[in-house]
Amino acid sequence: MIWISDGRPVYRRAVRQVYRDAQPTGKRGRPPLVLTPGVGLTQAVKRRHQGRMVRVEVRQVLGRRWIAPIRCMRNG
Repeated sequence: MIWISDGRPVYRRAVRQVYRDAQPTGKRGRPPLVLTPGVGLTQAVKRRHQGRMVRVEVRQVLGRRWIAPIRCMRNG
């Protein structure tokens, strides 16, 4: 499952907290939790100048690298 969000750090924390699985180590005690395979978070951060969008920056934050095609339309 791939999530796409804006640049706010709250989404990174939420995905890490919800999508995690126990990784058995063979030792006693509670196993460590790791990110569920196949889960990722991609951020599309819009940069604006005087109210107009001038650039879109796409960042892979969690999981494997996956970038969705983004189309930007320019008016005028």
